Amino acid sequence: MEGPTTLDDPLAEVQVIDDVDRYYGSPNVLYFHAPMILAPSSAKQLYGATLAPLWSGLDGYGRTGLTVIGYSLPAGDPYARQALYAIVKGYLWSLKSEDRVGEPGPMALVSRKATSDKADALRATYRFMPESDTRFYMEGFSEAAVGWIFDAPPSQE
Repeated sequence: MEGPTTLDDPLAEVQVIDDVDRYYGSPNVLYFHAPMILAPSSAKQLYGATLAPLWSGLDGYGRTGLTVIGYSLPAGDPYARQALYAIVKGYLWSLKSEDRVGEPGPMALVSRKATSDKADALRATYRFMPESDTRFYMEGFSEAAVGWIFDAPPSQE
């Protein structure tokens, strides 16, 4: 982690693993640095408490926009729903705030939904992202989707 931390900061041990094969090539890695994977679970708030500071202030991150790519927001992962809700809440606050710097970009949801019923179901899952402030791209993630995200063409409904 970069920046000031205390010696007892649980996030001081968080690392990004660039070469997974080399990382796991060491026989001591599991003893000294066992990985922590937060699987979709309603118990995540209990066993993931070490990473709680990482999510602190999450409501401030959506103020410039938000794009969700290919995440169905499963019912078994209420923690992710809470995290996304906090970001969306921050974004919606920024739309009304006179203190914002610049105009927030739009929220967007990119997924592959072949039928309108599946697209409608995904919109219902993400109902906390108001359709008036969210664009939807249901053709899947591709180069075209990346262009759509950054070029902001008219919404594909």
